[in-house]
Amino acid sequence: MYEQINVPLLRLSVLFKKKVTPEEHQFIVVLRKEEELLGLVVDALLSTEEIITQPINPIIRGSKLFSGAALLGSGDTIFIMDVEELFLCLKQKHTG
Repeated sequence: MYEQINVPLLRLSVLFKKKVTPEEHQFIVVLRKEEELLGLVVDALLSTEEIITQPINPIIRGSKLFSGAALLGSGDTIFIMDVEELFLCLKQKHTG
């Protein structure tokens, strides 16, 4: 429930076919696309940063779930998830 609205959940562990032992407390990131909401169950929340996103070359992209990458100040590279694709995954989960 988020702001008195039932929000469908999507687990990253399921999308990536990763076995995870359910925790007593889970982190949920609520995403909004126009009027739609999606709760994304994640393993942990590490930090938030302002970043500049770079597109991923389609040849090495490998998955539609990622739309870009960013280089952090620490030198680490992170991948940026495609919110549109996450909403599509949720719709496929409920229709397929």
